[in-house]
Amino acid sequence: MREPTILRAVRTFLVPAVLAASTAAAQNAPAAAVQRSVLPSGQPALCLAVDTDPVQAELSGDCTAALPGGTPTTNSAAALASTNGVLRARLEIGLEGATPGTYDLAPGASVQTFVSALFQDRMLVTPLSGQPLPDRVRLWLAIDGTMEEAFGLTTGNLGTSTVFAATWFAPTLSSAATSRVILGLDGSQTVDRPGATFVGTHAPSTYTGGRSAVVDGFVGSHDFAVGPDGRFDFAAFFGLGAVIANPTALPVHIVGGLQRADFFDTARLIAAQAFDARGADVSAGYRFTTGAGLVLASGAPAVVPEPSTVVLLATGLLAVAGVARARRRPARAG
Repeated sequence: MREPTILRAVRTFLVPAVLAASTAAAQNAPAAAVQRSVLPSGQPALCLAVDTDPVQAELSGDCTAALPGGTPTTNSAAALASTNGVLRARLEIGLEGATPGTYDLAPGASVQTFVSALFQDRMLVTPLSGQPLPDRVRLWLAIDGTMEEAFGLTTGNLGTSTVFAATWFAPTLSSAATSRVILGLDGSQTVDRPGATFVGTHAPSTYTGGRSAVVDGFVGSHDFAVGPDGRFDFAAFFGLGAVIANPTALPVHIVGGLQRADFFDTARLIAAQAFDARGADVSAGYRFTTGAGLVLASGAPAVVPEPSTVVLLATGLLAVAGVARARRRPARAG
């Protein structure tokens, strides 16, 4: 199963599951949704949970289900969303069959886990020195996480995919998604709606028996129109999806298997950019405050180089400094 298939699955679950919690979220409350499921031949999901809370919504737990023939799988997931702009999500699919360390995936069956967190709020844009309101505002979410797939020997054609998705809604969750960026374990980047963008590190790698990807950067929204009172409504949605599938007519026997995605550390709303009608960045002249009282940094966030890049840069600078000193050193008398 290739990436477009899981993108359809992401759209199928992540948005509707979040909308299921939108009644509370519409009151500027956060919400978390978790679907941990085994879907043999397209049957309905076996495990779905949604939580809302006025300040912080949080879900965690396991869901064990069985495919026909009694072959079990255990999925675990966790999600957290809070009114201070924090969105967190983590999921894991661990495969375990009747024989320890093995798993048999039936023809046409798939194991799917989706987890999401969201918050909805109102932004107030305040001029700092009497200038007119900006024409539009772009929001930035900082993300930091890893994705991993590790499988042992398999017989048959096994399809897997793991993705991270960030979606921005306007003006409310009941609206169609206005911008979305999806980052794949394979290094793919998909802008599913116009306007969203990702800047930073998205580094996939492979090793014996598996592959992984490190994501560290910022997801920008589409541009929100600012109302005459300096306000606009927005919703931010943060989701992970993992799928293991057997697209063939024969069983797939797997010796060892694990999928994991962990974005539970530093996902948060951190900055806002303001633009005038000509498209010029005028962020420095405004203050950005959410209805919950969160004050955002003004301007686009700065992308910090990865540690390895910093080391290489420092090494290069030291080398340049050494050459400069050598050039400045006066020649000694012979």
